[in-house]
Amino acid sequence: MRNSWIIDELRKHFGGIVIYFPKGVHQDYSGKRAEIYESYKSGPSVTEIAMNFNLSVVRVYDAIRKERAERRATNFADTSTPQPLPK
Repeated sequence: MRNSWIIDELRKHFGGIVIYFPKGVHQDYSGKRAEIYESYKSGPSVTEIAMNFNLSVVRVYDAIRKERAERRATNFADTSTPQPLPK
């Protein structure tokens, strides 16, 4: 193989280390966070969700974390607002 030296060099320097290579396309998935979160709650694995949304597993976990935090903050804000007493 012509470029096998590249592989040998990578193995020599990074062998045994997990390296993340981004796809190179920045995707704004903030609009899909709710959809990702609902998909996560309904049962598919994070790996399946990542494949379905064309995202990395790291991005899926990030979307789930952010959506969960946003929902908790919204729910907290709703419950911390004083409600009128029933008459």
